[in-house]
Amino acid sequence: ALGPPTASATALPPAAAGLVLTPLYALALWLTGAAMWLAFRYLASRTAWRGVRFRLDGKASTFAWGYFGYMLLTGLTLG
Repeated sequence: ALGPPTASATALPPAAAGLVLTPLYALALWLTGAAMWLAFRYLASRTAWRGVRFRLDGKASTFAWGYFGYMLLTGLTLG
C-alpha cells in the first residue's frame, strides 16, 4: 500500500492541465522572442563591415511582445 504513486494518482485532469500549460507555453513563446532580440543585439555589436560598427537600439521586451503577438496571429490564421 506504500508503493510508488500510480499515474492516475498524480495526473492532472485535462482542464487543469490546460490551465497550467497554457501560461507556460505563452511564457516560452515570449522568452523566445526576447532571446532572439538579445542574440541579434550581441551579434550586431560584434560585427564590423568596412569599419562600420553595428548596434541595435530598443528593448528586448518590446520585440518579445511583438513576436508573441505575431505568433498568436500566425496560429489563429493558420499561417
